[in-house]
Order: sequence, then structure tokens, then C-alpha cells
Amino acid sequence: MARCQLRIIGYRISGSIIIVFDGLGNIGIAISGGGGGYAGIGGSGGIVIQGTDADNINLLNGPVVQTGGSGGPPGVGIGLEWVVQNSDGVTVNGFNFNAGPGLQGNGVTPFEFHSMLENTRVVRICPPWEIDWSDYPIPTSD
Repeated sequence: MARCQLRIIGYRISGSIIIVFDGLGNIGIAISGGGGGYAGIGGSGGIVIQGTDADNINLLNGPVVQTGGSGGPPGVGIGLEWVVQNSDGVTVNGFNFNAGPGLQGNGVTPFEFHSMLENTRVVRICPPWEIDWSDYPIPTSD
């Protein structure tokens, strides 16, 4: 998952594009965006690893609250978030761990705390073995 964030005191805007998969063989792309409250000043981008108790990727659709913080040595942003999501009446819990280039520690603030509301849309990508290739006929010349 990749994430970019713009943060100022009081408000944070965040967006992410995530490759998601589950134990059932489902693969998809989750696109998220939103914002929320923030204490600190900074910015970061990087890679995020997410783990949840969702049975399948379809339960990652919908509103999600992410609460956590980040910090790190100069030039590095390292963060951890607790994630709670509600999809079709099912509550999903999880975590995000992220790391990448960041402004924390560069004389801005050594750490930040936040709580955000985002919305996620998962686009399922079928594994190749599940595609009905008859829907894609090969053109022939007559």
C-alpha cells in the first residue's frame, strides 16, 4: 500500500491505494481518502502494511476510522494506527504500520497524533483462472 499525507496543526488529509488479498484467493485494489484531527506538523509518504480480521476483501468497503501516531529520526516517518471499519453491519478491526520519508524530526515536530475518518472502495480483480475467457473472443478475419 502506498500513502501520501499532508498534515497541518488541527487537520490532516490522507489518501491511499492498496493492493489487498485474502485467504479465499480474492485480489483487489482498495482506494481510500479522507481526513480528520491532527496534533503536530509534518508530512510523509511511504509504504503501509495493514492487517485486519476481515474474512474477505469485500469487508474493507465503507467508512473507516484510523487513530494513531507517527514519529522518527530526521527524514524518516514511522507510524502505527488502530483501524476500525464498518462494512454492511460487520465491524472489522486491524492495524496499519507505515514507514517512509517524513518531516518528523527535521525541526518541525518529533511526533504527531491523529484520528481520521476515511472511506474505502475495493475494486476486485479476479485471479486469471476465474476469468471467463469466452467473454473476450479472439477476432478472426472472414
